[in-house]
Amino acid sequence: MVSKGIRLAVLLLCWTTFIQAQSIDSDAFMQSTIENLQATNNFALDKIRFPWVEEIQFRTETRDMDFEQQEYTLRLSPSSIKVRRAQQALLNHYQNPPNVDAVKSNEQTIRAIYVDWLNLYFIDQERKLLDSLSLIWGDKKLINTKLMQSYEIDVQDLVRLEVDKNNLSLSQFELGLERGQLADIYDLRDKTLDHSKMISLEEIESTVEELHLMNNSIAVIDDELEYQYEKEGIQKEMQMEQAESRKFFDFGQLRYRGPHADLLEERISVGLGFSFPRSGNRKLKIAELMIEQQQLDAEHASDRAESSLEIAELFSELRHNLELARNYTSLIAKERVELQKLAKVVEQKQGYNPMVLLDIKESLLSRKVKQLEYEQDVYIDYIKLLSMLGKLSESPFVNYLKA
Repeated sequence: MVSKGIRLAVLLLCWTTFIQAQSIDSDAFMQSTIENLQATNNFALDKIRFPWVEEIQFRTETRDMDFEQQEYTLRLSPSSIKVRRAQQALLNHYQNPPNVDAVKSNEQTIRAIYVDWLNLYFIDQERKLLDSLSLIWGDKKLINTKLMQSYEIDVQDLVRLEVDKNNLSLSQFELGLERGQLADIYDLRDKTLDHSKMISLEEIESTVEELHLMNNSIAVIDDELEYQYEKEGIQKEMQMEQAESRKFFDFGQLRYRGPHADLLEERISVGLGFSFPRSGNRKLKIAELMIEQQQLDAEHASDRAESSLEIAELFSELRHNLELARNYTSLIAKERVELQKLAKVVEQKQGYNPMVLLDIKESLLSRKVKQLEYEQDVYIDYIKLLSMLGKLSESPFVNYLKA
């Protein structure tokens, strides 16, 4: 809850730096917010110094319960350079885990910002078309009102026109309400949005093909971060176990045997201990870590295969929507040419019915509205693909909606 509150505060703070501009493009809309999102954890601890001596033992014992001849032994078990390095490396690893939750959250936040900008773009485009349709239907209603005074017309046409006009008004209201909500979220009231540099469908297709060629070397970013962190942790634990198993100098000791009746008897002795580790527990621990790494690799391979399948399906869906949009655009372009030819023929005839020309204009505008739906599907899938591949949260920031 705290991280979400901080993120919201950052978003609001970032927006105040550029909302004063009268014209806002996609760079200004996204960049300042996205660049302030953080996805790393750094846990600060008091500096830890790993000791050169791992264990200090002090022993004392009597000889024949004679406390005046007490013996004392000081034993030191040293560490080694390799063990200390392995310990420090493992500590550094623990202090810098990837914040997978933040990565996912940031990716979702950035994706939402992209989608909101697209929604604003398509709302503005559709509202323009609906405004033009509203004018045409207003002209139709005016013509029908005049025709009613001169001769009988089909009442069903009047009813149908009125229903369509009311549905259009409802659509305009809904779009205006949706845009108003987005404008309130991003403080865009009375601001002009600049969509002049929006990426085209052809550029999207080119980018998608480039990404598809890289498909064998890409993966879902948060899965990769978690896998690499866990794998590195296992490897560092194994390195520490191996370093400890190769420590041959076991201990050094100093013994004082106390006072003796014979002054020539040696009272102080120095001892050294060497070990040749054959610990079954340590071998078991290393074997356990190796099995854990194999299990991790197997799970990662399975997750990667599943992710690859999802990515492949999204590639297929995106290509399908691109083909639909391209085919529909080609279709209405041909239709526009034919309808414009027909309109010229109608205009050359005396006493032509103006409703025919209005029908042609209405048909062309309705086709454009439908074309926007196909295009929007492509743009949304495009952002979804980039998000799944972790491209949206890469640093430095890249505006994938800019031509």
